[in-house]
Amino acid sequence: MNFLSFHNNFEEYHKHPFTISVHMITVLISTIYIYQYIGVYNNIVTLLYTMMLFIFGTNYKLSISSMLMIGVFTSLRRPISTFVFGMSIIVQYLSHVLMKEKTMISSYYNTSSFIKHYTSHLIFTLPSIIHLCFQKVVFPSNQILLDRIDSLTSRKHLINWISSQIDGKDQSKTTHWWYNNLDKNELLHFDILNDTVMSKIQSKLESYKHIQPIHQMNEIYVSTSINNKYNSDNVFYSKHIDGPFYLFPFCSVKRVILSLNNNSNITTIFPNNNIEHMLTNGEFVMFDFNRDIHYIESNNVFVTEPRMTLKLHYVVYPRVIYYPAMLLKKLNVMYDKNARDMFLYTLQPNSLSQKFMSCVVNLSTNLTYLTEQYFGITNLLLAIPLLKMFY
Repeated sequence: MNFLSFHNNFEEYHKHPFTISVHMITVLISTIYIYQYIGVYNNIVTLLYTMMLFIFGTNYKLSISSMLMIGVFTSLRRPISTFVFGMSIIVQYLSHVLMKEKTMISSYYNTSSFIKHYTSHLIFTLPSIIHLCFQKVVFPSNQILLDRIDSLTSRKHLINWISSQIDGKDQSKTTHWWYNNLDKNELLHFDILNDTVMSKIQSKLESYKHIQPIHQMNEIYVSTSINNKYNSDNVFYSKHIDGPFYLFPFCSVKRVILSLNNNSNITTIFPNNNIEHMLTNGEFVMFDFNRDIHYIESNNVFVTEPRMTLKLHYVVYPRVIYYPAMLLKKLNVMYDKNARDMFLYTLQPNSLSQKFMSCVVNLSTNLTYLTEQYFGITNLLLAIPLLKMFY
C-alpha cells in the first residue's frame, strides 16, 4: 500500500468539483458515523490512524489535515443515524452518475486483489479527498500552467521602448512601470499581449469558470541580474507567496509572468511542483497569486539585456459566484498597491526606517511561506476551532 499511487488513481475517478464536494461531505459523514461507536478511544484511534497514514507514504501535512479534520467534526458530537449514513453512500454514487464519472471501486471490483485495493480505499480516501477538495475546489492552488504566445510585433515594440527607458549597464535593481501609467501606444501593445494570454488561459479552463483581467495590478517589470540581499528585491529570490488571501474560497487571482525578450540568466522555480523554467521569448507561466510558493534564481552574470517581462493578473471564478470574486479582486488590488509602495520605499534602503521596513517585508514574506510549507495554512485553519475547545 502506498498513498501516492492510490491518490493518483483516485484522482482519475474524481475530477469534477461537484463529485469532489459531494465526496468530501459523505466521507465526513461516514467518519463521524464510525467514530460515534468508538467512544472513549477516539483520540487513540485518531493517533494510530494518523501514524498509519504517515507510515504508508502520506504527506505529513495531509496526515495532519486528516487528524485535524477528524478532530473538528467528531468534536461536534452530532450523532449520525444509519439511515443518513446509508443515504450518504447512495448520494456519493449518484454524484458519479450525474457527472458521468466511473466509480473507483468499479476498477477493481472483479479482481483477485479486491481486498487489498479496498483496504487501501478505506485508509486513504480521507486524505485524498481532503487534498482534492482543498486544492481543486475550496482553495485552488498548485495548478501551474506553462505556455507561450507569438505576438512578435507587440513584444518587439515593448522591448524597444523599455530599452530606451533604462540604463542597460545598471542591472543592480528592478524597474517597474504600472499599467495605468503607460502611454497610449505602449498600452495598445500591452493589451494585445494581455488579451492573447487571457485567451490561452480561457481555453484551458473548465467550462463553468470565467476569467477577468485585473488591469490595476498589471505592470512591465525589468529584473535585476544580481541578487541583492540588502533590499526588498531579495523577496523574489526567497521562497514566497505573493498575496495574503490564501483562505478566500472557490476563486483565485492568477499571476502570469510573460517573458518579452531573450533570457539566459533567471530561472523561475515552483518547489512544490518540481518545476524549474527559464522563461524566454514569449513564454509565460501562470500561478496563483495568493497560494503558490515560488521564487527565482539568478546565474548572477551580467547580460547585455536584462530580463523584461509583463506581470499580468486575472481573477478566475465559477460563474455562479460573481460578487465574491469581485470582492477578491478588489482586495488584491488594494493589497498590491500598498505592497507596491512598500517595495519601492525599501528598494534601496539607506535610512534606518527603510532598512527596518525592508526587514519587515522579508520577514513577513518568509513567515507566510514557512507556515504553508511546513504546516499548511489550511491546517492552521482547522487547528483554530480545536484550540478553542481546549482553552
